[in-house]
Amino acid sequence: MTIFSFIGIEAWSGAAWLGYGLLASLVVVLALSSYRWLLLYLFGGMAYWFTVELIQNILAGRPMLMELSSWHRYIIAMGISWLPLAAWYCIGHYDMMT
Repeated sequence: MTIFSFIGIEAWSGAAWLGYGLLASLVVVLALSSYRWLLLYLFGGMAYWFTVELIQNILAGRPMLMELSSWHRYIIAMGISWLPLAAWYCIGHYDMMT
């Protein structure tokens, strides 16, 4: 039994070990360097995509939207995820529009 038996680490090839090792070392080097702000973009992008996936899965469970393709549900999910940005923009620029 291995520590990572839930992801099947015993079947990884040498290329997978090299790739994941380079990725992990890059994250550690970035965390210790003056460019650690790049990690915010990395983790922010991952959090945003997780949010889009969550919205898409919620939409997939709705009876009316079940018949749409996955691509269409992703487009709707991305549109929903941009609503807070649009609201922030409209609220922030309301005085310029009037």
